[in-house]
Order: sequence, then structure tokens, then C-alpha cells
Amino acid sequence: YVSAQAQVAHNSVSTSPNSNDVLMKENEQLRKELQVYIQKAARLQKLELEIQRISEAYETLMRGSCKREALEKTLRNKLEAEIKRMHDFNRDLRGIWSIYMLRPGSELLEQALASAQSRNRQLEEELHRKTAYMKKVERLQSALAQLQAACEKREVLELRLRTRLEQELKSLRAQQVRERSH
Repeated sequence: YVSAQAQVAHNSVSTSPNSNDVLMKENEQLRKELQVYIQKAARLQKLELEIQRISEAYETLMRGSCKREALEKTLRNKLEAEIKRMHDFNRDLRGIWSIYMLRPGSELLEQALASAQSRNRQLEEELHRKTAYMKKVERLQSALAQLQAACEKREVLELRLRTRLEQELKSLRAQQVRERSH
């Protein structure tokens, strides 16, 4: 359209200087409108890239969340099995204790008690570490949920902005068509 206008302007130079000025002004106005459209298209492209980046980040977060949940379940099952084993071990120690209380051999009893106490301390420390880890996993899941909510909010806002910009672009195109027809 612009090159056609330039041709018409070139051909009409011989006809009248006023029409040449009008054509040049119209051509300049069209160039400015084209620049506006180019800028808006660039903004739309940037928004699309940002939306794609956010979508990919969201998918990565979701995969990480699923992995964390599976790990948490596995750790919880191991922890429950270890606690059950500790209870069984303590029950067995009580049984041994009651047997040794009825017979002589306090050295064996003291060794068994010391061994049981040592093992019990190790298990309690392991339980403490695993509990701390579970709390950390829960905090990470909470942070992930907050991040996901923020991402969803941002996606909604970007969708609104994109819709508004597309409407503006349609309106400008319609305006340009109307101006061309006049």
C-alpha cells in the first residue's frame, strides 16, 4: 500500500504540487501507523514468549511436586516401619529383661541393656533427622503451592492484557480500513 502510494505520488508530481503535499502527508501518517502496529505486534510476541516461559516453569514445578510427594510417601513408609521395628525391639528387650531378672548374670544383662540403649539412641536420632526432613518437605510443598497460585494469577492477568491488546489491534486495523476507504 505504501509503495503504491509512493508511485501515485511520483506520477502525480507533474499534475499539482498541492496533491503531492497531501500524498506525502498521507504517506507519512501511514508510516507512523505502521510503526505503531509493529510495536504492538512486538509487545504481543514478548507476551506470548513470557506466557510460554511461565507455562514451562509451571510444568517443571508440577513434576518436582509429584517427585517430592512420592519421596515423602516413601520416607513416611520407611519411618513408620522403623518405628514399628523399634517398638518390637523394645518389647523383645523387656522380655529379655524379665528373663534375666529371674536368673543370675548381671553382666550380660548390663551389656544387653547398654546395647539396647545405644541402638535406641541411634533410632531416635534417625527419627529426629527424618522428622526434620519431613517438615522441610512440607514447607517446600507449601512454598510450591504459593508459587503455583502466583503463577496462575499472573497467567490470568497476562491473558487479560493480551485480550485487551488484541482488541486494540483489531480496533486500529478497523480504523485504518475506514480511513483508507475515505
